[in-house]
Amino acid sequence: MAVTAEIKVFPGKEMKALDMAEALEGAFIAYTCILQGCYVSLNNGKLTVSSGSIMIRGRVATVTGGEIDEYPSVSSTSSLRLLAVCDLAADTPFYIRLFSQSEYEALVARRDSITDFNSGNGVWYMQLGIATFNPASNQITAWSPSPDSDIRQQNRDRYIALMDKITSNDTSVRSLITSNVNTINNKANASHTLLTQKINAWTTYLIKRSFASWKFVHEEFTVPSFTIAAGARVACSFPAIRGTSFSATGTNARTEVRPSWSSFTQTYTTLSDGTKIPLNVDEARVRYVASGIESVFPRNAAYQSKGKNATNCVIAGWALNGEDYNRRCYIYVRNIGSAEAIIDLTVKLLFVRRG
Repeated sequence: MAVTAEIKVFPGKEMKALDMAEALEGAFIAYTCILQGCYVSLNNGKLTVSSGSIMIRGRVATVTGGEIDEYPSVSSTSSLRLLAVCDLAADTPFYIRLFSQSEYEALVARRDSITDFNSGNGVWYMQLGIATFNPASNQITAWSPSPDSDIRQQNRDRYIALMDKITSNDTSVRSLITSNVNTINNKANASHTLLTQKINAWTTYLIKRSFASWKFVHEEFTVPSFTIAAGARVACSFPAIRGTSFSATGTNARTEVRPSWSSFTQTYTTLSDGTKIPLNVDEARVRYVASGIESVFPRNAAYQSKGKNATNCVIAGWALNGEDYNRRCYIYVRNIGSAEAIIDLTVKLLFVRRG
């Protein structure tokens, strides 16, 4: 079946009640509201509703003012709801009356059972307030207007009166406006201040963390006395920790002394909203991380002038592995000559600061 459409507002066309209700419901943000009038007051035990207009789900009703003189059947003093009801399936499709709790619950159940109000003979309501009713005296003893009816009241006279107060320099209205403006400004300034604090704090920290030449360190190690047989390949290993010292104790024998390890505690600056931003960075010399091998030079070992044949040694590989205090550098050296070699290794490592 092909898609068709029919315009409703056009010469020779008819806009029916359903069309009008759908248009109003779609056009109004508050499609259930008091358009004007319909003030409720308690006088001599009776509720009085003034004349006005109410819109419920796009259906507009004109209300003629008067007293609410019908009450639900209750056996004791009860709270009753004063509702403006639009019931498209009823003989009287729009009315205002008091509801008991059980009547109200039945109305809500019926409202919720209908998915399409305007085209499905739906029922909808607007609560005007709560009344306390004494069946013994047949009187209303207390009245509490509904916040919804107050919020959605769109009385033109009230609007004009407010504008008159503003334009006539009414001090109470101007004081209220000034107070609200000051409140908004204070909140905006507080938010701006907090945002500025966050930006400055993060900037300070990130500048410390950002990459720059002084955050990288080149350090050279001379590791003594490795003996490599003719044609052999040897893994020459040493701690990749800044500040490590080495000394030869014999051919193919050495001591390695690492500096004491240093711990790091992250500190934070806490902003007014509880946000924690890192404040310090890890700058301990011993905790710099060995991240690269720049150069390797084999030389004849210096120990007791017993070094020899370094020129026959070639670098066959290299690696860095292990974490923190156990990080080590491995240089794989092959002796391609026909005689034993005794060498020292001079290795330059690249270290990067942790934070």
